[in-house]
Amino acid sequence: MSIDNLNQVYKVKFSIPFIINFNLYNIQLFNIHFDEYQSESQFSNQAKEIVHQLCELGYCKQRSDGVWEATIPSQYNSLPRDACFIIQKSDGTTLYITRLVKETLLNYNNNIL
Repeated sequence: MSIDNLNQVYKVKFSIPFIINFNLYNIQLFNIHFDEYQSESQFSNQAKEIVHQLCELGYCKQRSDGVWEATIPSQYNSLPRDACFIIQKSDGTTLYITRLVKETLLNYNNNIL
């Protein structure tokens, strides 16, 4: 291992605890409390429901390479055309955006309804 690599490891090793402690300090300073912690990976399986629902609504299609792609019509985005984005890979795994949509819907329904 070179001296430069050693310096990088040293910086990372000692900067991460500082960042964590700084964030904890800010959380305490502003009296922030969390009811629960959610990670995006807990929505992996549930996100497939979003793919299914988007397909039922006509906003999703499967490409020839097996990837599922959703479309946001131009009237609902800032582009002068429809916007397309990938929501599920050809191997069936969902992407972060799909899990985020599922999490947002759950949080919305839990807090609003």
